[in-house]
Amino acid sequence: MAVNVEAVLSSGLADRGRSDILENVRREILRRNILLKVALRDGDGLLEVSAFEDIEEGDLIAQAHSGGIWSAA
Repeated sequence: MAVNVEAVLSSGLADRGRSDILENVRREILRRNILLKVALRDGDGLLEVSAFEDIEEGDLIAQAHSGGIWSAA
C-alpha cells in the first residue's frame, strides 16, 4: 500500500515551518488510520508527504469505496 500526499505551501514559508506542517500532516494521517500505521510498521506500506509551491495541473485523487480500508462498511 502506498499513500502519497502532496500539499501546496506558500513559497514564503520558512523551511522550519514547512517541515513542521508536513510532519503534522503525516502524524495526523497515521493517528486517524490505524491500518496504514500497522502497514508501515510491518514494512507493507509507504507514506510520503511532500510540499509544492504551486499546482501545475490537476491530478488523480483516490477515493474510498464501500468496503475499502477508508470505509466504515
